[in-house]
Amino acid sequence: MPIERLVPERPLDFIQRCVRRRRILWTYHANMRLGRRFIERDSMRKALRCSVCGSTLVPVVTDLPFKLSETTIVIVKALPVLQCEGCSEYALEDPVMERVDEILARADPSAELEIIRYAA
Repeated sequence: MPIERLVPERPLDFIQRCVRRRRILWTYHANMRLGRRFIERDSMRKALRCSVCGSTLVPVVTDLPFKLSETTIVIVKALPVLQCEGCSEYALEDPVMERVDEILARADPSAELEIIRYAA
């Protein structure tokens, strides 16, 4: 018996609800669920809202610290993030987070502070 796929009538509203409920976190997952119907990445970004205050998330480039242990901090410079216009909360898209994970895995655990430039 074939499985019938249902696509919401208002996909952006559906995605916003899912993000708020933390059922999906990033734009990539939403496009995978829509099958042949495609929503441009910028349209989805505009639809995303901050989970803290509800304001719009905008793409920016910033420097962020990551605490690896009690004695080691890594600052990743020039990191592309989605930052809230209201409260400055930020989110990382999946491909960016995967790259950050790779960067942090290569960090020197004996260093007290390490500064690494993000390069996609």
